[in-house]
Amino acid sequence: MLSADQHRPFHIFISRVTGEFGRVSEALAADLRSKGVVGKVQIDFRQEENTETTLDKLAQYVGTADAVIALVGQRSGSYPPEAAAAKWANVLPAGVIKATYTQWEVHFARYYKRRLSIYFGFDQANGTVHFKPESPPDPKSDDLPGQEAYALWLTETLGVDRDYFTSEHHLCRLILKENWPVEIMSGPAMAIHPQDLEKLILFFDTNVDLFEEQPISTNDPEFAAPLLKAKNEINSLSEDYFQSSIIEDMPQFKAIQAFLMNPRNQEWRKRYSNVARQFRNKYQAHRNEFGAFEKIFDDIFDRLQARGALAGQDALIYTFLHYMYCNCDLGRRTPEEKP
Repeated sequence: MLSADQHRPFHIFISRVTGEFGRVSEALAADLRSKGVVGKVQIDFRQEENTETTLDKLAQYVGTADAVIALVGQRSGSYPPEAAAAKWANVLPAGVIKATYTQWEVHFARYYKRRLSIYFGFDQANGTVHFKPESPPDPKSDDLPGQEAYALWLTETLGVDRDYFTSEHHLCRLILKENWPVEIMSGPAMAIHPQDLEKLILFFDTNVDLFEEQPISTNDPEFAAPLLKAKNEINSLSEDYFQSSIIEDMPQFKAIQAFLMNPRNQEWRKRYSNVARQFRNKYQAHRNEFGAFEKIFDDIFDRLQARGALAGQDALIYTFLHYMYCNCDLGRRTPEEKP
């Protein structure tokens, strides 16, 4: 589904304390993605322009979201440094003098007037535990009195509309039953199957010795930055992204290419070619649903992360995707190719 500006998919930001709702938020994000929605959670963050602090990044992500889903429980999470928070002091509502990162996400949602859906796993008013935290509250790292005051502020001072959930499946059912734009429930924007790329990345990461014996020249002209300038313009890939992300990954391209060219990895090269063809065809067919080309990288990344097998491999996922782009396996190669 497209957002109101018709240039990118509908974007729902999921706010939660990782230690309390980490797995349930990942399941929710996967459900939303299966409906063609981009579900952002904090582990999806990357370096962004004009964001000096994590709080700056939160403001940018929430401010550009179409909706925010806030999961509120017993844990508060940590506070940002005072200097980082001072920049955004005008966002805090009257009577609130400080907030944790997760609480800031709700304050940003209200400040930017985003659609806000709040779900509680714990009822502070009567002490009822509806959802057992994935890890219990820690008095050393959580501000328990502050979190209690925050929850009561939401329910009693503001009187926010809310629901309580008891399990991962219960939460997902509640959210999918919300009165969302009907297009969200119409199914995924496109069906892609990234399993082969997922398996290839895992195999590559754990079998480095299979390509060490076949070095590739570091001066391979195919990956020279000046030669990719025209491709970037054809595909609407921003110069900032190219300079800050792709060029940084280029030193690793020779290892990937050596791996794929090694005769012992012929079967893996075939899998790579198949997934590259699938990605190229599907994303070209749906190209108008994305803005800058880097949003396509993010979409594939989100789909891979939702499967769960590549946890902790964020950098390697992007490196493979950047290699596919620079090797002309992803994105248009000439202006004549249909977007």
